[in-house]
Amino acid sequence: MQTNYAKNSLLLVLGIAVVAAGIFVALNLNSQSSGKFSLALAGCSTTDSGYNLAKSGTCTDAESNYFESCVGSKLFEYSCSNNKCVGAQVSCPVGSVCSIGACIPIAACIDSDNGNNTSVAGTCTDYSGAHPDYCIDSTRVAEYVCGGYACTKGPGTPCPSGKHCINGVCTNSPCGNGIIDNGETCDGTDFGGQTCFSYGYAGGTLTCAPDCESINTNSCITVQSCNG
Repeated sequence: MQTNYAKNSLLLVLGIAVVAAGIFVALNLNSQSSGKFSLALAGCSTTDSGYNLAKSGTCTDAESNYFESCVGSKLFEYSCSNNKCVGAQVSCPVGSVCSIGACIPIAACIDSDNGNNTSVAGTCTDYSGAHPDYCIDSTRVAEYVCGGYACTKGPGTPCPSGKHCINGVCTNSPCGNGIIDNGETCDGTDFGGQTCFSYGYAGGTLTCAPDCESINTNSCITVQSCNG
């Protein structure tokens, strides 16, 4: 009888060991950000409910944690397949851009002067910010216009005959006629008799701003001392 009792006890212990081993295999040990450890059921799970481009998520399986991220303009999205995390690089839908692991919608492009309009100093605004029109020189305007969801800049739009570009708009101002008129500091090569010497330089050439409101001395030569 004692022999049967010992056999039954041994079988019970072996049964408990098998069950424990099964539980250990069915559970995996995951490291948490706090440094603590917790037991979680083996398998695959995502924090963004699977394949969801609009939400940045994390995929967890028995091997590791995988964080969704942007790769250039594309999104690296994770989802579960056969209890494992599977990643794929995908393009964001039209009208959205990849940012911090998700495709986020972008605001529509808005151009305050409604396109290529040299008579108005406009500003084009898209998801990357504001882009004001500006003067390339006294006769051309760099016009920003909407190209889909983004602002694009043209090569330069010439001002109509008799007009000159000042502060991003073509006006009837005499700026650009080569003569200093009322309200102008310079015009073309007319500096009112001033030269680089007038600004304390040894030589060089003055340049006039496209709006005729300021003189640039960047091309002037600085006096160099000779030692010894």
